[in-house]
Amino acid sequence: MDGGGLEAWAEDCWTGHVRIGQAEFVYNKPCTRCQSTRVDPDTGEQYPANQPLAELRTFRQHNKSRRALRRVVGDAPVFGMHYSLARPGVVTLGDKVWVRGGASAL
Repeated sequence: MDGGGLEAWAEDCWTGHVRIGQAEFVYNKPCTRCQSTRVDPDTGEQYPANQPLAELRTFRQHNKSRRALRRVVGDAPVFGMHYSLARPGVVTLGDKVWVRGGASAL
């Protein structure tokens, strides 16, 4: 698959197996942003107004109709996916990405 033709966040739908180079991964669950993203790493102070989580919730949250999924991720904004390594292998820059299985986006 050529990444140049993908829509932003197309990987949100990759809920099956993914192979990159010789390595194969299996989807586990969405990855949510945690409270630690609210801390300025330079000062240790929290960003005001619950940022950046408040902004991410405006466009990176699963639809409330997806009740089973929302029981897992709650109101946390989604920003990535968790995968397990199903088959170890070498991954190098420029390897093709193969995806089997998918679901509807957020």
